[in-house]
Amino acid sequence: MLLDPVDNKPFYIGKGNNNRVFQHMNCALTDIDAITAKYEKIREILNSGNGVEHVIVRHGMTDHEAYQVESSLIDAFNFCGNILTNKVIGHNSLEKGLMTSGEIIRLYNSEPLYEIDK
Repeated sequence: MLLDPVDNKPFYIGKGNNNRVFQHMNCALTDIDAITAKYEKIREILNSGNGVEHVIVRHGMTDHEAYQVESSLIDAFNFCGNILTNKVIGHNSLEKGLMTSGEIIRLYNSEPLYEIDK
């Protein structure tokens, strides 16, 4: 998770591997032609004289577990109004992601539909 040190809020969440968390900053600095919201945020932080905060939320997981954590965090932060710079939502967010209790009740308590009339 990458945080803006000014407000201590995350602006990017991703499933990492090895030193992936630091590669985002390196790419923002070396690939100056790349224009993404994440890279622009990193450059803005660095140009202000601050450094990007790197936070490892969980480690030692399988890829499947890491994707679950990544998706959950992206869903939760976006739902709470902290819009991230991630280009895509997390894996399986549409099928298994954040839902209100009403949506869950409708999803799992619906009567089965066996056929559709004309």
